Amino acid sequence: MISVYKRELRSFFSTLSGFVAIAFFLLFAGIFITVMNLFVGSSSIESSYSTTVLVYLIAIPILTMKIISEDKKTRTDLLLRTLPLKTIDYVLGKYLALITMIFIPTAIIFSYTLILSFYGSVNIAAAISGTLALFLCGCALGALGMFISSLTDNTVISAVFCFGAMLLIYFMPTVILLLPKNPISAVIFFIILGILCAYAVYRLCKSIEGALITLFVFALGSLAVYAIDPSLLEGLLPRMFSALSVTERFEIFASNAILDLSAILYFITFAFIFVFLTHQSCEKARLG
Repeated sequence: MISVYKRELRSFFSTLSGFVAIAFFLLFAGIFITVMNLFVGSSSIESSYSTTVLVYLIAIPILTMKIISEDKKTRTDLLLRTLPLKTIDYVLGKYLALITMIFIPTAIIFSYTLILSFYGSVNIAAAISGTLALFLCGCALGALGMFISSLTDNTVISAVFCFGAMLLIYFMPTVILLLPKNPISAVIFFIILGILCAYAVYRLCKSIEGALITLFVFALGSLAVYAIDPSLLEGLLPRMFSALSVTERFEIFASNAILDLSAILYFITFAFIFVFLTHQSCEKARLG
């Protein structure tokens, strides 16, 4: 894992992707902080983080578009299969390198609190909480980007789909307002979700039985709830998407001066799920 981590970290800095991502992040984060904290006069650096997270829309696709898809394109993954290297070590090594690339600009941004201290009193606890929220949000979104990269050997397609996913996540609070609240819409959603999950199970595990079980759980479960008490599904879609929204979790976490343990657990779980899916995708490719 350490060898993969070092190799991936070197690749970030041997090409322009690492430098461009960090420079882009610091440039726009610096602009947002300058406007919000210096021009407006606020000494609260965390107040600018809600805008700073917008930078992830570009930075994450830049960092993740080649992280696994490049190995597939150059057939480096074929060489890695001949080595005594477990797939989990390969995936974790890449993910740790990605986390390092997210940590570097985040740490630099936190140092801006020293600059703000010359213009007023700075709440260090709030700054730490906001910076941690920014970092964990980046780790979660990075895991999603890495998973998307593992699905293709085309770096451009990886970047485009990752940008689309980041865009959807960022505007999720607006999307939530447009979601229907009637029970039948929730049933239709869960049936479609069941079909997608069943397809994913089949693609990753090559198990028709597992795919059918997944489909029946989603479809029959939602229909059973609708038959028993449709009111349980009333407004479920907006509530569910609001609870799962990365953006809303980040906003709540970054705006508080205390550590939000539920948000920390959410970001860690989000990252774990997509690292696990990346492992499954790479393991499937490794086994042929």
